[in-house]
Amino acid sequence: MRLPRVWLAVALVLSLPAAGLQPLEPLDSVPSSYATLDGARVHYKSMGAGPAIVLVHGWTCELSFWRAQAPELATRARVILIDLPGHGRSDKPAVAYSMALFARAIFAVLDQESVERATLVGHSMGALVARHALELQPRRVAGLVLVDGSLRPYFKTRADGERFRAPFRADFAAAAAKAIDSFTQGMRPEDRVWVKAAMLSTPAQVGLSAMEHMHDPAAYPSTPIGVPLAAIQAESPHWEGYEAFLRGLNPKLDYRMIKGVSHFLMIDKPAEFNTALVAALRGQGALPAPRR
Repeated sequence: MRLPRVWLAVALVLSLPAAGLQPLEPLDSVPSSYATLDGARVHYKSMGAGPAIVLVHGWTCELSFWRAQAPELATRARVILIDLPGHGRSDKPAVAYSMALFARAIFAVLDQESVERATLVGHSMGALVARHALELQPRRVAGLVLVDGSLRPYFKTRADGERFRAPFRADFAAAAAKAIDSFTQGMRPEDRVWVKAAMLSTPAQVGLSAMEHMHDPAAYPSTPIGVPLAAIQAESPHWEGYEAFLRGLNPKLDYRMIKGVSHFLMIDKPAEFNTALVAALRGQGALPAPRR
């Protein structure tokens, strides 16, 4: 009985203006492609030309969460957007949805597209996925940009994480809806409805498994980050001390904060976010300098 509520939300959002998420048509018109990982299909889109930038979405999200960024970035670079395994249009097999699996999916797509090296931009859980990709194949990662994503553990022990996940195990749809309401507080109503519907469309088995692995303290490498590192964060008490933590991993960190936004800062203030993202990517050498 929960599925109809999701489709009702989808129908509602389709009837609303997408004021904060323009332009829609360029990304929607890009054809879908698929790579294969462990016999399952990984959906992605590729647009533009030049140095490769991979956009990695967060927990229970999908590639269209970047629809206000990809068209602009594609005027400067090769942009690849991925639906992580279990999300969006990618296959959803009954497997463990670990950060390592997601990282391997990135390289499956890069192999399919014959891309040797790329800069990874990860939102929320996608930041940790990008970090795992760096651990997995460091020579193929040119730089990292974290978007309101944590590289420090959420919980000190697995037991703490298990207590947090208990409501999700009891009733995933209800617990996820409550969590998403918190993540999206302050968003434009039309954006909030769309984000919630998209996130709730991800199967419970995927969301639970990904959350379990994301909450495992062992999933957070403590080794220094030897590639250019940038972070674009929403202003929030949650990030107290985080800049210092990241500088411990890379002293040359480029740290930026955007005020008055939710966890989905790239949707709330796309113009301001895009300016910050382009500046961070230029600082890493991932985008060419502006012409004079």
